[in-house]
Amino acid sequence: MRPSVGYLLFALVALSSGCRETEPPSRVDAGQRAVDAGVAEDAGPPPDAGWVPDAGPPPPRDPAETLGAEIRGLQALLAGQLPADLDPQTLFEVDLLDDAARLSRVEALRASITAREAPAPVPDAGLAPPDAAPPDGALADAAVAAGDETNVVPAADAGDAGIGDAGPTPDAGLATTEPEDVAEGEALTALRLQRDRLRLQFLTLPSEERAAVFDAVRTRRRISAEQEASRAEEQRADEEALRASAARREALDRAAVTVSAIERDLLAERARVETAREELAQWQARLARERQAVALRSAERLQHVHTLDRALSRGRLDEDDADDRYHELVLLLRRDRWRLDQALDAIGTPSAAPTYEPAIDLGEPIYHGFEARERLRDAIDALEAHALEAAETERRVRWERASRIAEDVRQLDELRIRLLPRMSRRTRETMLGLGPEGRAQLGRELNQIRLMGRFWGLRTWHDLPQIPAQIGAMLALSSTRTELLLLFAIGALIVVTWRRKEALTERLRKALHARTQQRQWTALVRPFWVVIGPLIAPLIVVVLLHVVFGVLDGLTDSMFVDGLRVVVLGFAWLIVAITATARLFVSRLRHGAGRAVLSRRIFTSVRMVLGFAFVAVTILRLSELLVGRGYLYTIVVDLAWLGVIPLFAILVHRWADDVVNAHADRYPEGFVATRLTDPPSRLRRYILTPPAAAQLAYVGATTAFKELALRFEQSRRAFAFLFRRRLEKQGEGARPEKEISDLPEDIREAFEEVPGESELEIGHFPELDQIAGQIAAWSDGAPGFAVALIGERGIGKTTWMRQLAARTEIAAEIIDVPDGLTEPEQVTRWASEVLGVDTCATVDELDTKVKEATAKRLVLLDHCQNFVLRAIGGMRALETMVEITARTSANIVWVCAFSRYTWLYLERARQAQDLFSARVELGAWPEEKIAALIRKRMETLNRQASFRDLVVDRLAGSALEDAVLRTESEYLRLLWDYSVGNPRVAMHYWKHSLSVDDEKLRVQLFRAPEVEALEELHEQSRFLLAAVALHENVTEEEAALTTGIDRRQCAAILAFLAGRRYVECDANGAWRITTHWYRAIIRYLRRKRLLFD
Repeated sequence: MRPSVGYLLFALVALSSGCRETEPPSRVDAGQRAVDAGVAEDAGPPPDAGWVPDAGPPPPRDPAETLGAEIRGLQALLAGQLPADLDPQTLFEVDLLDDAARLSRVEALRASITAREAPAPVPDAGLAPPDAAPPDGALADAAVAAGDETNVVPAADAGDAGIGDAGPTPDAGLATTEPEDVAEGEALTALRLQRDRLRLQFLTLPSEERAAVFDAVRTRRRISAEQEASRAEEQRADEEALRASAARREALDRAAVTVSAIERDLLAERARVETAREELAQWQARLARERQAVALRSAERLQHVHTLDRALSRGRLDEDDADDRYHELVLLLRRDRWRLDQALDAIGTPSAAPTYEPAIDLGEPIYHGFEARERLRDAIDALEAHALEAAETERRVRWERASRIAEDVRQLDELRIRLLPRMSRRTRETMLGLGPEGRAQLGRELNQIRLMGRFWGLRTWHDLPQIPAQIGAMLALSSTRTELLLLFAIGALIVVTWRRKEALTERLRKALHARTQQRQWTALVRPFWVVIGPLIAPLIVVVLLHVVFGVLDGLTDSMFVDGLRVVVLGFAWLIVAITATARLFVSRLRHGAGRAVLSRRIFTSVRMVLGFAFVAVTILRLSELLVGRGYLYTIVVDLAWLGVIPLFAILVHRWADDVVNAHADRYPEGFVATRLTDPPSRLRRYILTPPAAAQLAYVGATTAFKELALRFEQSRRAFAFLFRRRLEKQGEGARPEKEISDLPEDIREAFEEVPGESELEIGHFPELDQIAGQIAAWSDGAPGFAVALIGERGIGKTTWMRQLAARTEIAAEIIDVPDGLTEPEQVTRWASEVLGVDTCATVDELDTKVKEATAKRLVLLDHCQNFVLRAIGGMRALETMVEITARTSANIVWVCAFSRYTWLYLERARQAQDLFSARVELGAWPEEKIAALIRKRMETLNRQASFRDLVVDRLAGSALEDAVLRTESEYLRLLWDYSVGNPRVAMHYWKHSLSVDDEKLRVQLFRAPEVEALEELHEQSRFLLAAVALHENVTEEEAALTTGIDRRQCAAILAFLAGRRYVECDANGAWRITTHWYRAIIRYLRRKRLLFD
């Protein structure tokens, strides 16, 4: 069974909302009335029902009668009929799923037939004509007589029991036991010969045809079992109703002669219980009768589908017959879709089972001590258990009915699609046209999508709680355990690969560019690493996804998996295509501001084209998956081709001027430049754009591949040469730290490592608009909330809070949390002071004082990591503050800024408990934001820095200017990469890159800290550094407490670390990592697993 998935078809499904087929079936019988009652139409037998084997050997049957029954069953199978009491596995005495065993059986039958043939004519017992064989694709494993799909062939009875030969006999298959009457023996021999001929005729059918018949027979036997189980259930319910009626009468008779009023009440209530039991049994009997009617209808539908499938497989339908069968199928589909709608509606309706409500309270003291009370309680408990079981059975039956109808709808729709090519051309064109028939066809296919989407949505939601049990069951089976464990392992590998794709790519790059790697293939790959590298992780994920879906195919046959494959793999390949295109054709253009704009435009156009292709292909494949290659498939194909026209027009309109001008500049004597001398015409530019773009694309592609072949080897040499030149000119590679003071004062002030003025900032405030909107809604009466603002030091938390305070119309105040707030009472007193109320000793008092104030306000707390100490009891202050924010949220919105690593520690310590109602994480800034921040501050100062010293090649003119622009972009990218998107660290090293020469600002390569020195640190020094990094700012006392180091020794270690410029102490006595060493120390601590990310 196959589900519909993917948001890409939602628009089509929405269109189908008006296509719900409301025309009821033409015949409403007892089975259809079950639909209205919410009873599953194709429900299977209860768990204890099924195909129960005989308790003992069957009574002996006449051999001629047995052989005649087998012959009639074989003739029915070959004629396309589905006998209800046929067991093919026993009938053919071979495992039909084992092709080798089947071939061996065919040879044995041929030998037996040859040996049994006699010159006397064989009595005609109704041999089916050769053309009566069933269709291709019609027989599967019918060994499921008792609901068990094993491939074990039951042993055949010997002699004339009619189940065939127990094995080859000395006379090539003839039974050795002959009857006394010669005439009767000849008749039995003739019947066996006829049976074996029919067996041989069936076993030599095409494999698809045998499998289809086998599947159909197995389904028919299951339906028969359901009918028998329903009859047994009906009989049991009728008997239960009779017993309940007798018990009711007995209770009433006893109540009539009982003197005690209390006992009379108990007996009267017992009569009510028996009445309810009788009604429940009668309802179950009706349910069983309705299930029988449903099973009968299912058998009729199965026979109809099998007959049509047989005709299609054999190709014996002419065009007129195909037209008639198509219209017949459409009618059946309309009815079944209507039935599926009703079945899905019934799933959500309450149970129709009768209920019982007691009229007396057995817990009252007046009923204590009566034996009738205990019997009544037992009867009530039994009735309630019976009612619960009946309601659960009803729910199961409803789901089974909906699943059966959904499968019927899918099979009928597949047959409808298979009929389309067989129809007459005129009818087919009418059906696939835009006339009334075509529109009706589209509506029906959209309704099919709507129904299957609705069914699988409900089914998925219903099956979610059962997934753990199903996984456990699959793990318990040796046949599926390996595949499931492999699936889990691949899924984990996909997650790890995607989350660590940068690290994986970097490790591969290092391995590829290692000096010890001298193999020839690496020399071929290295120049193309700029394109191949970013594709490694996506390609690994795509390959693993293909493996995942391959394993899933072996575990389940589900349209949900098929639809998920279409969407997931399509999207994965889209990412690969966009990444490859961007790296191959766009990356080489990202030099200079003008070309950066051009790069973005190219990338946008590439995404638009590939996105259109992804949407078109995905909708096409999903429509084929859901409704086959019918009308909707044809419409999607036509619309996809038509969509290429506006897409092409948009691209021409966007790129006409750029393409034509670029071609004219590159080829002054070319066909574009010569035609531009004519009077200007927009139409002429549009006409010239496609050929000009084709020629430029060819030239650009060839140039790009040439650059890729040479670029990286030359770039490595160039950077090595550049770095050597810088070392020679600047002594040890970078100027000493004291030379920072030589920079102009305005530059030092503009790049101070504190939040700057608003005119020096840029607009990078993630989720600020959403929080501002929530605050506005809160001021209008919405519930209050508190926000946790998370980010590492220097990421812009204070600037973010300033911007939020400026955005809101209510009173706002930014407050620094001081050090030393470790006790709840200290936090409460400090909060009272901050809020301007009388000093409170408890949170309750503070809450009362705050509620007395009517004005709403916004309080933004910076450095909230000071509430936390990694020590025993180190969270009491934070817990008190969290309680304050929750209790006062009606009057105050709190925004609490935390250090990133403090927050990560809180998540680990509190097991990811939500401390605040909202959370905003300020992650690493993107490259363009870091570059924009530095450029804006330089432009605000009206200063320019020259990058010419970083240009290695000797160039002049426009080539030099282009190289300078390219170098500027690459150097700013270097700052972004080293700082990991931290603006404070990036600006710090920008200052270290500037020097003044002849009153001009020049840029030179900064010197990064020598991280090897960190390896020399003692273990206690590492722990202390980790404590400072985790808390962001920590006093000596707090550092000693969190590390367990003696305070005097802790002070000595901090002084040592400060001497190496690893840490620094502010005016309040709080220690923190210096900006210069921040990134190196954080990386070092994470590598040593002293900090976790």
